Amino acid sequence: MSNQFPPPRNPEYQGAPQYSGPPQYQRPAPQQPQYQQPQYQGQPYQAPQYMQGTGGQQPSPYAPPPAPAKGKPPLWLGIVVTCLAPVLAVVGLILAFVIGQQQLDQEIADADPGITHELRAGTLYTLYTPEDDAVLASGCTVVNPDFDQVTLIPSSATTQTDPDGVVYRETGEFTTDQEGTYRILCDGSFDTVAIAGDGFVTMGLGGVVAVLAALGLGTLGIVLIVANRITAARARRATTPYGPY
Repeated sequence: MSNQFPPPRNPEYQGAPQYSGPPQYQRPAPQQPQYQQPQYQGQPYQAPQYMQGTGGQQPSPYAPPPAPAKGKPPLWLGIVVTCLAPVLAVVGLILAFVIGQQQLDQEIADADPGITHELRAGTLYTLYTPEDDAVLASGCTVVNPDFDQVTLIPSSATTQTDPDGVVYRETGEFTTDQEGTYRILCDGSFDTVAIAGDGFVTMGLGGVVAVLAALGLGTLGIVLIVANRITAARARRATTPYGPY
């Protein structure tokens, strides 16, 4: 057998691929993105409206502030009533003193100076003697219709003037135990005057009434002020249920 090889093939093989270089890519030019404003359909935006009240929401910060809450009764009424209380007390005390003094003057004018006096039972009497006589209570004796001696308590507080211009000074006080004629004997004076002193009663009672009336009026004024503040607070909470924020 002979060693024979087949002849070499033609290198120019027509079926082999032909390489012409790397591929060419066409990159598109960058473009600016186009944005469009979204179109909203519907009503234009409006700020929400909040209702005020106990069951509503908080008031809008853009709404005008509500009017200040007012209470009942009016605040000025309580202030005026409270301020009138001391005025009433002063006026009442002055009137009580003036009226009482007028009563005392009338009693002195109606009295009959002397030794014997017709007096009521169970009454406190004030003994007056002329100031010029300088009479002391220790120098006077008071006896009742049964000629029993009545206790005379020394006092020296006021002076009274009768219609004739005679000044009488308070000397003492005594209480009658029965009605009738009493005899009053004083050393150095026979012109004694015994009066029941209703004017002093008027002064005392009038002063007490004036003070009590002033206290009552002042208390009423304070109650009105407190009631106004309470109702005003309730009205304020009703208009702003959530309070300040």
